[in-house]
Amino acid sequence: GYEMVTRNGMEIAKLTDPFAAFFTPRMPWMYVHMMNASVISVALLVAGVSAYIVWKKPDAEAWNTALKLAVVLLIASAPFQAIHGDAYGRHVEDTQPQKFAAMEAHYETGQADLHLLAFPKSPEALTDPRAENLVTVSLPAVGSFLASGGDFDAEVIGLNEYEENPPVALVFWSFRFMVGLGFLFIGLALWGGFLMYRGRLADSTRYLKAMIAASPFGYAALLTGWYVTEIGRQPWVIQGELKTSEAVSSTLTGAEATLTLVAFVVLYLGLMLTALYILKWLVREELRSLGVRESSGGRWHGPILWVSSDD
Repeated sequence: GYEMVTRNGMEIAKLTDPFAAFFTPRMPWMYVHMMNASVISVALLVAGVSAYIVWKKPDAEAWNTALKLAVVLLIASAPFQAIHGDAYGRHVEDTQPQKFAAMEAHYETGQADLHLLAFPKSPEALTDPRAENLVTVSLPAVGSFLASGGDFDAEVIGLNEYEENPPVALVFWSFRFMVGLGFLFIGLALWGGFLMYRGRLADSTRYLKAMIAASPFGYAALLTGWYVTEIGRQPWVIQGELKTSEAVSSTLTGAEATLTLVAFVVLYLGLMLTALYILKWLVREELRSLGVRESSGGRWHGPILWVSSDD
């Protein structure tokens, strides 16, 4: 969907087929992964709000139903995200091996381990994660197995093979954070499913509190996933064709770029704060309509002693 042309002494990508440029081989992978991640994020938010209201008003039938529906959505979407993410990872290794290597901080070409957990030995590991400065819980050769789709001896290209690499620390830790949250969501989904099966979903204090606490985590996983995607593809705008440094507009000044960035940050912070304010207002009004009493200090109280602490 593009061709490389020279303009003003610079080689740039010229769009020749918008449909081909949009419907790339990567597009189906990213679309499914992103849409399912969005379902998870919304399900967690609905579950968190529902859990809070059910905690305060256990006989709120509509919110009990909403909590159950959110848990059912999580049971379906959270494990699927892990399965799809595994297949998506092989696609990344095939098309963007440099990004794949950054995700695992894999520097030496050869057999790759899979780091289930990684902890820094020193502050240096936070900015430059490598095998020698990390304490890891790893599965030997499983990185090669997953990258190749079944070969434990498959060679995985290391970062030392490249002249320029993405900021490895940001990609490596963002990937760990995203995957860790993904498994947390699976755990919450299965826990909720078990409680639903036992007829005790609304009776578990621990589960209600866990869902309240986890309600924003879906959006955190979305953000770190995009960090892996966009930071991990550096230094390329078009893989193997056009670098980010070469794609910078020659007419855009540093001041203009900074002003635009600040404007976007202010705009999105404003939208986020507005959304949180409206959500808080809606929850307060719902609790008031359900007859849950409010203290003089503005804190909501309800018949929460009924909730069983025996999970």
